[in-house]
Amino acid sequence: SLKGWRYALDNPGELIDMILARYNTQGKNRADLESEAQAVLDLIDPDIIEIGHSNPNRWRHIAATYIRLGVAEPGASLDRFLYDPAPKPLPGWVMPALAGSTLAFLIAFTVASYLIRLNRLVGLAQEDTARLAHRHARMLENSRDGIWLVDTGSGRVLDANAAAERMSGYSRVELLSMQVSDFDADETTADVKFRLGEVLVSGWALFESRHKTKDGHVINVEVSVMPDLENGTALAFVSDIPPRKQAEHAQAFLLQCGLLSNEEDFFASLARYLAETLSMETVCIDRLEGDGLHAQTVAIYNDGRFDNNHRYPLKDTPCGSVLDGSTRCFPHGVCGLFPDDVSLTELRAESYIGTVLWDSQGRPIGLIAVIGRHPLKDPQRADALLKLVGPRAAWELERREAKRYLQESEERLRLALKAAKQGLYDLDMRTGEIQVSDEYALMLGYDPAEFHENREHWLARLYPGDTDPVGLAYRD
Repeated sequence: SLKGWRYALDNPGELIDMILARYNTQGKNRADLESEAQAVLDLIDPDIIEIGHSNPNRWRHIAATYIRLGVAEPGASLDRFLYDPAPKPLPGWVMPALAGSTLAFLIAFTVASYLIRLNRLVGLAQEDTARLAHRHARMLENSRDGIWLVDTGSGRVLDANAAAERMSGYSRVELLSMQVSDFDADETTADVKFRLGEVLVSGWALFESRHKTKDGHVINVEVSVMPDLENGTALAFVSDIPPRKQAEHAQAFLLQCGLLSNEEDFFASLARYLAETLSMETVCIDRLEGDGLHAQTVAIYNDGRFDNNHRYPLKDTPCGSVLDGSTRCFPHGVCGLFPDDVSLTELRAESYIGTVLWDSQGRPIGLIAVIGRHPLKDPQRADALLKLVGPRAAWELERREAKRYLQESEERLRLALKAAKQGLYDLDMRTGEIQVSDEYALMLGYDPAEFHENREHWLARLYPGDTDPVGLAYRD
């Protein structure tokens, strides 16, 4: 019907949705159907030729063409094809009226032509606006950043693009029933409303946050928010923390961590930092033993708490496979690859990435292993972070081993001197500080707990004839 044609031309998007949903037997996409709709609109040109208009002369021309081609018989009449009632004799006033009407028609035609041209220009402008809006909508929908439209009064999600669905794991329908505080890992509903209030005042905000995904992950994100004061909404662009900022965060952590604390504090802090940054459940930092077949943990961070350290064999474990190279990653299915590793089964591990720690001589000294219950979404990011923190962790581990070795050596020397009943006298020539062993005090007949050596006491115990030459040598 004419009404149906008018509706179809005015609402092409609705018909395209219907075709795609029910009648798309040719397998065309939306872009193809939009192109066809535009072509039909250009051919019909309803702004110039009214829908349903039939020109008798055009039909006569078509009939003459058919006759010339031999498709129709000569002399064929269109009298019964076109409606043309028999004219009646015209009254005398008709011709003057017709002349006046013709003049009025010419004037009206001139005005109508102008209005049609103006209407066409307006239509083109509207089409350009609609096309631009459509282009912007497609750009937002195809953006790699997650985009949320949020109500600034309640913090409720009003709309979200496909990237937001991918990042969060929620469908658009699920997101539209949520508030920002439902997936923000750190802020409550009141916190979100307060932040949105600050955005309304400042006009823009850029900050870092942590978002919870549907599968339980916590991801670090960068959020840029722009408010729309007229509509009481805000547009939030959410993206992963870029590699440059991740490197800056890691360097800041390494500068602050471990400088004023002992080794355990450093490794515990590093394990927690890696787990939170990579959104993984378990981080294990190990020291390799001399045989290369076993490892001793120095920090285990699991599900937000620290477990007791223990010794374990490396055979048939992903940590053992790491020793073949610098880094080894299993983004998913790690339990199936190492079925004999009971610890992986107990942790319900799905993903694993580990790296070797090398000492200053280029020998493997330790391991860092990061384990998750979900597939590792960005192995490159995890690998870059481990390569960044690995040298510092190796240095800390080597320093700890050197300190332990020195303490063991000092203890062995102390035991040897005690067994040989020999005293130890240690003089720092720069500071004059003196340290002696218990055996030295006992040799002189003193109680070690009460014996305090210094230069004056030492010189006083010398044989009188040796005081001057020994004192001179001491000073020199």
